[in-house]
Amino acid sequence: MSVEKEVVNRILERFPVLEGHVRITGRQRVRLDALVRRDFDKVFPFLTEAAGFNRLLTLFGTDDGDWLGVTYALVNADEVVLLARERVLKSRPVVRSVCERFPQARWQERELQSLFGLQVEGLPAGSGPLPADWPAGSYPLRKDWDVRRFNKSTMTYVEAPTAAAGKKEAGQ
Repeated sequence: MSVEKEVVNRILERFPVLEGHVRITGRQRVRLDALVRRDFDKVFPFLTEAAGFNRLLTLFGTDDGDWLGVTYALVNADEVVLLARERVLKSRPVVRSVCERFPQARWQERELQSLFGLQVEGLPAGSGPLPADWPAGSYPLRKDWDVRRFNKSTMTYVEAPTAAAGKKEAGQ
């Protein structure tokens, strides 16, 4: 049996509900579909402890419309890379920090906060990659952020008018 198949079987043995949501994507590559927070909070500790994925290669955020995602690239002793993904609603953008388990994630989690507007619970205090005078509530890696609305000289971001406001301005 391949190391990839062993990984999939081990995950499915513990979480049968993930049948069809964990798959081999290539040699030494396994992907777990995006999970909502309550499910991710159960699966992630299993992956990083019992399943042996004890190295974090990287993590990154994505804007998926109404959802924000965080993908964690984990590696086990057999050099199998597992992509595990959590997703949260943009209206409640809260994830838990993995810094206790993976201290090197600190900077990337700060990027999630600054660039995507994700609140990372348990992240040690510190500054992110954006300047201190960056406009609050302005997240440059979200799909709805428009560089044309950002004024570098004043460090301000002008929100787009709502559809109702646009009609009112047009005299409709």
